[in-house]
Amino acid sequence: VPFGYEPQLLAWQYRNGVSIFGCDGFAVYSNTTVQLAPNLVSRVVDSNLHCDYGGDSNSALNAWIFMAVWRQVIIDGDYLNFPWTVKVDPDAVFFPNRLRPLLREHQGSGYINNCKYGMHGPIEVLERRAVDALAEDYSKSWDGKAPKRCATEQHFGQYGEDMFM
Repeated sequence: VPFGYEPQLLAWQYRNGVSIFGCDGFAVYSNTTVQLAPNLVSRVVDSNLHCDYGGDSNSALNAWIFMAVWRQVIIDGDYLNFPWTVKVDPDAVFFPNRLRPLLREHQGSGYINNCKYGMHGPIEVLERRAVDALAEDYSKSWDGKAPKRCATEQHFGQYGEDMFM
């Protein structure tokens, strides 16, 4: 978030109440504190946001970055106030008013799969119990910085965030 076009895009979305800012609650995460708009400051994640590109699709190998982001989401605990948590990339087209009816249809699902080939990163929709399960896995790891099963059973050197979630 601190570099490129994203700060201006997020400020515009905030002013217009669109994307995540049309949700009942929202937060923006970055590796530094960024004043995006009046009354909108990013929350800090303990991670460098730079990553390599590669793997099968030459995409961002950012699984470890998003492990740090989800860890901070869990630490902050705001997700506990809502039945669903939605992670949205700043440049993803997201309409909360179109998602709400789908959430009612998928209660008890844990998450909404957004592609027949698996959940992809620009928009991730997780039920509270899924984030709770992730939080429990973080608590089982030796340092709490990565979910235990992910850190011990997966190799994320060539994976993006979609493979982590």
